Amino acid sequence: MGDRVSVPTTGTLSIANARLLAADALAPIADDDPEVLTNLVDAVAPPVLMVGWGDPWIEASPATMGATLYRARLVVWCIAGRLEPGPGVEMLERLVGYTFDRLNASPYPWGLPTASAPRVFPVGGLDYLGSQVAYLVPVTTSED
Repeated sequence: MGDRVSVPTTGTLSIANARLLAADALAPIADDDPEVLTNLVDAVAPPVLMVGWGDPWIEASPATMGATLYRARLVVWCIAGRLEPGPGVEMLERLVGYTFDRLNASPYPWGLPTASAPRVFPVGGLDYLGSQVAYLVPVTTSED
């Protein structure tokens, strides 16, 4: 998983730490927990979660007393499996619930997520059933 990050209980995160902190919160604990990827890849072995950025990635946040803050769209791609007959939607529902539960249990207040309806996500030329769970996270561009 890489370097672990200290877990703040509130406040603004650096851009790099936001993604790693979410991946740490989602990291497998039990044998049947999904693998968590922190970079975009050209192949996956579902069920899997990929932590990355949505579109728009970073947007200006209302300034307070002259300080410029940003909001970043942190996305967890829940990839249930290939598009084929079987319990794909049920697995996807479990992955989305897992993501909600694990980030809600994290000391950092991730806020209210949104999740896309089940849809096709191409990865490495193959089509997978998945959903995007998105959080708007207050970030700074500094590495503090």
